[in-house]
Amino acid sequence: MDGPRTRLLALVASLATSQCAAAKPSVAAKPSVAAKPSAEAAPSSPIDPQHAFLLTRGSLDPEREVFFYFEGEILLAARAAPKAPAGKSFRRPLLHFDGFNVARFVQTDNGARMLSRELSVYRDATGRIIDCFHADWLPKPVRVVHVANDPVNFTLGKVDYTELGDRAALSVSVSVDYPSPLPMKDYPQYSTGNTYQSTELFNFYVATADLRADGKRPVPALLSWTRVGQPLPWMSHPIDPPSALIYHARGRKLLGGWSELPKDLRDFVSKRQPRFRHAPRQDKSPNETSWRRFKRLVDEQKYDPRCR
Repeated sequence: MDGPRTRLLALVASLATSQCAAAKPSVAAKPSVAAKPSAEAAPSSPIDPQHAFLLTRGSLDPEREVFFYFEGEILLAARAAPKAPAGKSFRRPLLHFDGFNVARFVQTDNGARMLSRELSVYRDATGRIIDCFHADWLPKPVRVVHVANDPVNFTLGKVDYTELGDRAALSVSVSVDYPSPLPMKDYPQYSTGNTYQSTELFNFYVATADLRADGKRPVPALLSWTRVGQPLPWMSHPIDPPSALIYHARGRKLLGGWSELPKDLRDFVSKRQPRFRHAPRQDKSPNETSWRRFKRLVDEQKYDPRCR
């Protein structure tokens, strides 16, 4: 998950709590007038999407650390040459992955600010966390660079709010192009082009009753996430034919926090990236992305593609 993904995992951050409309006592009918049926309850006041997003993605308590866990699979899709013979195939996942974002939410003059870190790991078909990756286009396995983006900080922005029966969906779509931190002329082994491109689609699902509560308790929420982006730099994927990675993921807010993460993921963090056990307290910039981090590892000669 690169910058936009983090940026998104950042954009995605809030919703409201539960609902309880007090019913008025019925009024006794006058003896001389026929009793009328009880009036319908007054409609609830509209839910503010921004407040709902804060409650869903985050918390009203700046001391609360909010963990969002996600897991899914990655497929590789190569663009078929327009004039080539027609082909047929059914893709299988290239990799599996899971991870989390840990954040705290503070109020500023510009709105709610998310201060967070994000980590995810790549897994094989058996679910094992891997450090070496092999594919048909590689002469030999290469070293995996797991995602460890710190910081991932954002001011919560606008969100689309849709009620679906007794639930609501808060949606964010982000599609971006910008100059790649890994231009072709400087990083021919790792670059997939001079322009970085990705599209990310987020849906957060929450009960509308929880959005009308007092906000003192964490609001349960589910997540769906789809991403289309370029092959990861460490994959050394050829630029011809043009190809894209498709991420298909789902997740949820962990009301129990750190302890609800998978044990092997907690062990990985404790051993390799212990600061990711907690959300940051300071608002720093710029945000880290997978492409920027990989560039720094290469520039500082800290990335060795060889698998031992």
